Amino acid sequence: MRRSDQFRRQHQELQELAVEIGTHLRIEVLEQDASLCRRLVARFAGKLRVHAAMENDALYPELLRHDDPQVRELAVRLVRELGPVYEGFDAYEARWSSAHAISLEPRAFMVSTLETFEMLRRRMATENKQLYPVVDALVR
Repeated sequence: MRRSDQFRRQHQELQELAVEIGTHLRIEVLEQDASLCRRLVARFAGKLRVHAAMENDALYPELLRHDDPQVRELAVRLVRELGPVYEGFDAYEARWSSAHAISLEPRAFMVSTLETFEMLRRRMATENKQLYPVVDALVR
């Protein structure tokens, strides 16, 4: 079993939850029951925060201290790129912190949700292509 397998599974769970949220991104659903989307987004946020905390605690410290300068440089770059991702998600979550906020601007919520999920999808793709192979290679 690769060291990254748990993190890859978490990515899969987040992607599946994003798809579930996407099925509810319709004006009529948001106008009738914005609380459903708010609960799903809160669940997504919780899973994302757990994933990020686990990754930050389990992977990055080791890579930032690694003997190989290329590994350290990769870790520094990926950590630096996390700032805007976290800030973007925090801003998204703050803007849509209640079902009422969602029901007032359902179209804006839809656009914001799709943009946020795309940002997170790109970050997960970066981790899958750049971070996890390095982590797995270091364990061997």
